[in-house]
Amino acid sequence: MDTFPRSGATRVSSRIFAEGTMSLLALGTVCLWLATAAAHGQAPPVDWEALTKGVEAVGQAGVPGPLVVFGKDAFPVVAAPVKAGGAQTLVAAARYGKGRVVAFGHGGYLNPQVKGMKVFLPRILAWLAPRARGEAPCRVAVKRLRKLRDRMGALGFFVETLRLDGASRPDIVIVDGGALRDAKEVATLTRWVEEGTGLLTAGLGWGWLQLHRGKDLRVDFLGNRLLYPMGIVFADGTLKAGRSHVFSVERPSPLVHAARAWEALTGLGDLSQSDRMQAGLVALSAARSLPPADRSLLPAMHSRAEEAVIIPTAKRPLGPKRALDRVLLAIQLDRLAQNLRRGRDVEAHPAARDFPGVPKDGTERVRAERSIELGVEGWHSTGLYAAPGEAITVRIPKDAVTLGLRLRVGCHKDLLWHKKTWKRVPSITAV
Repeated sequence: MDTFPRSGATRVSSRIFAEGTMSLLALGTVCLWLATAAAHGQAPPVDWEALTKGVEAVGQAGVPGPLVVFGKDAFPVVAAPVKAGGAQTLVAAARYGKGRVVAFGHGGYLNPQVKGMKVFLPRILAWLAPRARGEAPCRVAVKRLRKLRDRMGALGFFVETLRLDGASRPDIVIVDGGALRDAKEVATLTRWVEEGTGLLTAGLGWGWLQLHRGKDLRVDFLGNRLLYPMGIVFADGTLKAGRSHVFSVERPSPLVHAARAWEALTGLGDLSQSDRMQAGLVALSAARSLPPADRSLLPAMHSRAEEAVIIPTAKRPLGPKRALDRVLLAIQLDRLAQNLRRGRDVEAHPAARDFPGVPKDGTERVRAERSIELGVEGWHSTGLYAAPGEAITVRIPKDAVTLGLRLRVGCHKDLLWHKKTWKRVPSITAV
């Protein structure tokens, strides 16, 4: 029975029967499929169909970002294309405890006027908190989102303002991940979902990063602290619908689920070129998006990356055919960054010898003093070169400590993670 969703097979079965979606005769077969699907990180047909029935496409709300779906009871609902090829999750869902969650990769989808949402939204709400015939209307607690509140009322829901200060638990909560204020609110929502509340939320990884320079999306974004236990996180990157400005709603490939993607990359079976690209895209996003303390996928990734020697060069670039190496390189670079932040000794990555390069043997190390004109905004070059892997010491006047000065090592601040091919390490700058 451990392969069933955490909410339990009995409750799922009774819910299906109560909704009248099939006869009692078919119930045993459906329960068996639920167990198998959950074990493989795919949406049980009854869940995916309940969420998407009658929804052929959804419009593009702004420039949405991807989500990483990695949990056993979490699944992609809608996948969207990525510019370099492949697809990532635009809409994700999960069962958590007695509750359920649906998450979008842009807060604009909490606006019912987006194309397709007039059909999609009622489906989502019905799945989040199914009601037996004759039961009282759902209590839906909403934070801000006036247009959505109005739409909820028109659909027959009892709508109230979301209160997270000890108020009674509502049937459904709708809140943008960016509107969460502190860890206490996250804890309250997590407990409510575990007890049976349905959660509809949204977030935008790349947008949050732009507004929170120097912060870590994986651990500092409260939207990710909320969704991580449920097997979903918001990731950096963008999704594009093309000229049509709509995303088709079709059953996503199993390789859009991060755990399945990692298994495919490291398994013994041969992958087609397109499947290798797809699995590599999603596994790479997971490697860069799961919090450092993750125990679901990162331990296996770290173990695999431990002894790997990966040096992308112009002559031997890292492209889709070396999808696994791309994931392992990301793990190695993150480990170096984590050690650097913790003040540990850090050796240069082997790829540093190729780019940006190391000084010739015998090159003299220097002490230098530089004056910075604080009235001129932006970066100021020191004209100095920091050898990869060597510690440098910077001293500033005491009265400058509180000015928020930052030191950047490496003039190539552009990131290449989104590129189809890497001719150098995709991130070589430390700030």
